[in-house]
Order: sequence, then C-alpha cells, then structure tokens
Amino acid sequence: MPKPTPFVLNDETQENSYGFIIPNDGIALDQFESNPVMLNSHNNDTDNVIGKWNNVRVTASQLLADPEFDSEDPDAAKVAGKVERGFLKGASMGVGFFIDDLIYVAGKLILSKCVLKEASIVAVPSNAKALRLYDLATGKLFTKETLELQLSALTQNQQIENKKASMKQIMLSAAAMVALCLTAQPETSEVLDASILKLKGELETEKAKGIAAAGKVTELEKKLSDHVEMQNKAVLDSAITDGKITTEERATFAALPFDTLVVTLAKIPAKQVLGDKVIPLAANGAKEPATFEELMKLSDTDKTLFKVASPEKYKALLNA
Repeated sequence: MPKPTPFVLNDETQENSYGFIIPNDGIALDQFESNPVMLNSHNNDTDNVIGKWNNVRVTASQLLADPEFDSEDPDAAKVAGKVERGFLKGASMGVGFFIDDLIYVAGKLILSKCVLKEASIVAVPSNAKALRLYDLATGKLFTKETLELQLSALTQNQQIENKKASMKQIMLSAAAMVALCLTAQPETSEVLDASILKLKGELETEKAKGIAAAGKVTELEKKLSDHVEMQNKAVLDSAITDGKITTEERATFAALPFDTLVVTLAKIPAKQVLGDKVIPLAANGAKEPATFEELMKLSDTDKTLFKVASPEKYKALLNA
C-alpha cells in the first residue's frame, strides 16, 4: 500500500481568507490528537466522519497530517478516490479561539493561540467558508459577519494606535524643536544632538552681540515660527483624521498656544470604527459640570474639551 500524500492543514506564512495568520506553535494539538477526526467539508455529524489523521507534525512553515480514510464507508471511499486520482487536494482546519487572542504583531494580524478541533477535506481550502472558526467562549461558530466586524474593529484600532504613535512623535519633535530653537527635522539621534549643540551655540553667540545681531536673531525666530506653524498644521490634520475634532472645530483649536493644543488633543479620545458604526471611546474621565461654579473649577484643557463636546451646555452654563 503506497504511503499517503500528506495534507497541509496550516501554513503559517500565508494569510487565510479573513486576513490573519495562524502560527503553528500557537496551535494546541492535544484535543485533536486524542480524536484526530477527519470530516467532509467541516460537516460536524457522524455521517460525515470519513476517516482520521495520522502523524500530525510541523515541517518548516507547515502543519502536516497523513489521511487515513474509512474504507468501509461508501462516502469516505468516494472522497478517498477523488484524493487518490488528484481531484481533491485541499484540507482545512476547524479551530477554536478567544477573540482576544487575535492581535497585531509587527503590523500583521496574528491568531496567537487556538485549539485544533478537527480537520476536513475540502474542495477549495482558501475559500472564505473553508476555515471553520469556533468561539471558545461560547462553543459556537463565529458567523462570517460577526468575525468580520471583530476584525474590522481590530484593524481600525490598530490604525488609530499607529496614528497616535505618529502623532506623539510629531508632538514631541515639535515641542523639542520649539524649546531648542531647531529649524529642521533631524533624521537620526546623532544629527539631532549635533543640531542642538550647533544651534544653541549659534543663538548664544548672536544674542551676545546685542543690537548688531538683531537681524540674525529675527531671521532665526522667523524660521522657527514657520516651522511651528507647519507642526501645528500637522497636529491638527492628524487630530481630524483620528476623529478627535471636526473640520469645523479646527479654527477653535488652532487658536490655542501650541503646548496647550498638544495637551488638549492628547486628552481627547479618538473614535473607534466598527463596521459602518462610529463609536466614541471613553471620555478623558473629567466630570461633566452641572453648574457655572463646577465649570469654573475645570482646568483650561477640560473646559476646552467640554466646550467642543457639548457647545450648547457650555453656553448655557456661561449664561446661567
């Protein structure tokens, strides 16, 4: 009897049809190895058990298994014949997992942990319906719609985190450049250190010259002002993209001093997009004022947040 050709149950280098990767070392095999059931196209009933899987192992990037068909079952024999004649070549896993185990690693969506429950012979293993996904929290199948909503939320949250990181870098670089009178963006820390020392020395020298150097100081200050304006625009653009403020609110925030703008925007929550619904995230924790006195006790930043979030309430309290 010829040695069976192994089937690929998983390839950790390939994204599945839902857009995430399943690392082989995150797949728990104990349950499956105790009952290595082979189903026909994930149909979970006794009539569709067409065999079992042997010699489950990881080779390079692939999780492999050897098929053993139930030769006494006419339906299994029919599938086995299609496999032997080369008409069926695909297998697909049925895995259970907790949604929290779907995470981003180095920009890729990874299912970090899961349990292999069964593996099936399927016609098209890359088809959207081929991978069978069970919710370990409920024991039920994930519907395609529910899973896509979850994946959409994860993707949107990751994009927001990427933008936050980018925005933080912009804000820090702007704050540093304002404090140190830098007029150009350094590409490396070494360039930054050299620029800081050079510019500080230049400014000190020019200021020591007094009136004679006034023109040079003014020129440097003009360059700095232009740079701060550019950074201010970048911060506001990013805040609008993140859903922190609207285009209509831009002018209000643009009027704030730069350091106040940075602190204020950092406290405003971004918005999470789930499917076609926009869901505001939790507020910054400040209690919404109910009286004029409570409004006056808020910090300038929280007053600005309250004014933007509830303009009518803000106006009513001011006029109370």
